[in-house]
Amino acid sequence: MTPRRDRALRAALACSLLAACGAPAVPPPTKPAPPPRAEPIAVATPTPASPIESGAPSWIGVRFDKTATTVLRVIPGSPADLGGLRVGDEVISLDGKPALSAPNLVREIRSRGTGAKVALVVMRAGKQVSLSFTVEARPDDGELVRRALVGKPAPGFAADLVHGTYPVALAELTGQVIVLDFWATWCGPCNMTMPTLDAWQTKYGPKGLRIIGVSSEDRVDIKQFVDARPLAYSIARDAEARIARDYYLLGVPMLVVIDRTGIVRHVQLGASDFASVETAFSRLL
Repeated sequence: MTPRRDRALRAALACSLLAACGAPAVPPPTKPAPPPRAEPIAVATPTPASPIESGAPSWIGVRFDKTATTVLRVIPGSPADLGGLRVGDEVISLDGKPALSAPNLVREIRSRGTGAKVALVVMRAGKQVSLSFTVEARPDDGELVRRALVGKPAPGFAADLVHGTYPVALAELTGQVIVLDFWATWCGPCNMTMPTLDAWQTKYGPKGLRIIGVSSEDRVDIKQFVDARPLAYSIARDAEARIARDYYLLGVPMLVVIDRTGIVRHVQLGASDFASVETAFSRLL
């Protein structure tokens, strides 16, 4: 996968996710990493189409197909989830107006103020179903991902091993405690996490910890980057960014802690709170 295609995949993911997207910010095309900072670097940051009183875009918690109005994902606990929207529903109208495309539908939802009522008509198994929702302010990225993942079975994955000795497939790590580190070579905070992750793998590996760094960049670029940094943990390539999509990746670095039974127990966005991550996984060992 070329860097151009990789950036496009990441932007498309964030833009289609959760009916709250705008013009994405993409990583710089050059390789040098930006100056380190404590907060996470966003892969793509949603921008409201119009001012919202709450200061956040209006949101119902849905990921649509890129252009069609077919529902691909419903965030647990979101207005859409509580209102009965299902994966596979095709939205045909919003407040009586035809839903012509996913981007138009997103704009319409985002133009509503927090607390507004919206009515959808969807096609489900060949029948029209009427649903209603109360629009909410979109949660911040961390809260959004935690709602979607924590306490639920980890989405399965099987990545391409670039560096390391242990498997990078969930099915082959049964009985281990896993920390997934979503990262990128151009991300300064990601680079800041690496020494800590390396130390954790060395210290806790004998107790059953398996850290996997996951990047969707070009394999050659990943390998060249990690070969210059002797790491005790595995590095994997998410070739088509499928793992990133399944784990609702909205920014890097993002750390996901999975227990020995395959349940997500903790999610941390950014490089500013290593202690909470270490506490989360060490309790599981």
